[in-house]
Amino acid sequence: MHRRHLDLLTSHFIELKRRFFPNNLPKGARALDWIMAEVKGATVRNMMRDSGRNTRRHAIGYVSKNLDLLESIDARLVARIFVKPLGQPFDGRSVYTSSIQAIARHFHHYLTTHSESGLIIADSRSYKPNVNVAHSIFTQRRRTGGDPFPRLVERPLFGHSDNHASLQITDILCSGVLFPIATQVCCAQHYTGATHASEHWLKVRALLGHRLSTLEYRYRGARETCAGGIALSDPMNRFGTAMLLHASASTFVTETSGLGDLKTVHPAYPIRPTPSIPHDGLNSCPIS
Repeated sequence: MHRRHLDLLTSHFIELKRRFFPNNLPKGARALDWIMAEVKGATVRNMMRDSGRNTRRHAIGYVSKNLDLLESIDARLVARIFVKPLGQPFDGRSVYTSSIQAIARHFHHYLTTHSESGLIIADSRSYKPNVNVAHSIFTQRRRTGGDPFPRLVERPLFGHSDNHASLQITDILCSGVLFPIATQVCCAQHYTGATHASEHWLKVRALLGHRLSTLEYRYRGARETCAGGIALSDPMNRFGTAMLLHASASTFVTETSGLGDLKTVHPAYPIRPTPSIPHDGLNSCPIS
């Protein structure tokens, strides 16, 4: 997102929190304290699988309004989702560092396209992971072949989400939407426990998947391959991003999101989708 939109994003996001979660702060709280009254993605995720239809609608309505806000400022999304293979080791450091390098690469392409400079602000985890992530960009920028990210004004910086509207929205989309959809689509058939499984998340995909895909920043990369956007690494099923964000099936159900402003029909179980159409001018690559 462009820096000129930051104040608008923050003020509108605070209003959304006050509107959808008015009891998150006591009545006597100051208006500016609402930035710290964080609605975690995990909270939204649990609401989306709640047994109560109104609770599910409320959560989907909240996410939908956040997507409206991102669309209004012409924001773009890039993300990487890794499905951990069952019974195999998982190198967390490698995944996190390769992810930030990919995000930096896509972000730098976006900056170059718009003749701008930019900064990556990441959600802080803990000291050692933060250092490893930042150092992975530092080493790339100091390599003998030259700096691949000259438009980045600094290595990734880390903030606490309590103080950043953009980080809170990122958490809502990643932890509250992308994670449960990926879990249900890619993992539910591989285990019997219901801790991270819910058919309701397929409804979330049907209601919000297309909106996420239209916000992706996708472009033609090296050798004319499609780059950017929401990338899925799924060694168990070898599903592509289209499976994650779109669905096609013969059995349909309906659900209306919060505030009655979004309605769709959607399949009851994921089936390999039909080929998607290309996105708009910025998102010039179809997803696969």
